[in-house]
Amino acid sequence: MTRRRVPGALTVPGTGQIGNGPPAWHVISSMPSPLPTPASPSRGWPESLVRAYDERWLELVRLAYVLTGDEAVAEELVQDVFVAARPRWEAIANPGGYLRTSVVNATRDWGRHQQVVQRHEPRGGAALRLASPGTPTRAPGT
Repeated sequence: MTRRRVPGALTVPGTGQIGNGPPAWHVISSMPSPLPTPASPSRGWPESLVRAYDERWLELVRLAYVLTGDEAVAEELVQDVFVAARPRWEAIANPGGYLRTSVVNATRDWGRHQQVVQRHEPRGGAALRLASPGTPTRAPGT
C-alpha cells in the first residue's frame, strides 16, 4: 500500500493538531504498497516484514514526527529503519519493540546531527572570503 499525505490527520482525535504544532497529516492506504508483496518473493522482502510495514508504518511515523517535528524527516527515518531491519528481520525476536526502539534511536541520531550542523553554521551572516590563498578573513563590514 502506498501512503500519501493528506492535510490534517497525524493528529490527536478531535484536536486537529499534535501538541501546539501545526496541523499534521495522515495516511490513506488505498494504493498498492511500494514494498513488494509476498506474491513477489524474488525481491527478498520477508512476508512478515511487509505485514509489519503495513501495520506499523503510521504509528512509527507519528512517533518520529512527535520527536522531530518534521513530517518529511519522520517518514524518511521510518523508511530507513525498515530497510535496515530487512537483512536481520528473521532473527529479530520482538519486531514491534525493535522497530520502535530503532525509530527512537534514529530520531536521536538525527537530533545530534542537527546540533552539529547548527554549531558549524556561520553566526550573524558573517561571510568569509579569501584574502590570499589559504588565509581566511572576514568580509568587509562583518
